Amino acid sequence: MIVASAIIQSFNMIVVAFTTIYSFVPHFGIVCAIVFNVGIVGGANYVNTFNHIHRNVGFFYLMENLPWKQDTTLNMLTEYVVKSTVFQVVSANREFALSAVTFADTVGILAAALAAIPVHNLICELPLP
Repeated sequence: MIVASAIIQSFNMIVVAFTTIYSFVPHFGIVCAIVFNVGIVGGANYVNTFNHIHRNVGFFYLMENLPWKQDTTLNMLTEYVVKSTVFQVVSANREFALSAVTFADTVGILAAALAAIPVHNLICELPLP
């Protein structure tokens, strides 16, 4: 899914860039459909990333890999305390992962906005086709 969405996003970028430079699309509605497609694929990538974090950075994932899970000598109270501590640590890891992805997404949007200013000026200076 990730490779396919990256290919689709690259294709969308090329189409939008050529549409901007050469103005070959005959109707504004087609441009709206292309931009809608860009938004849908970008949103799907965003949701897929958070879904991946939610499923893979979690309590049950780490519980299966802990060495003490097979140890039957722990009494129930100790096992409960250890499980509760692991749950709190893993919850903190999940929250950190979500925060890091959100921050990286925001920095990426900022970088794209800053890069768009000189690109816009270059496109505006091109002669009309």
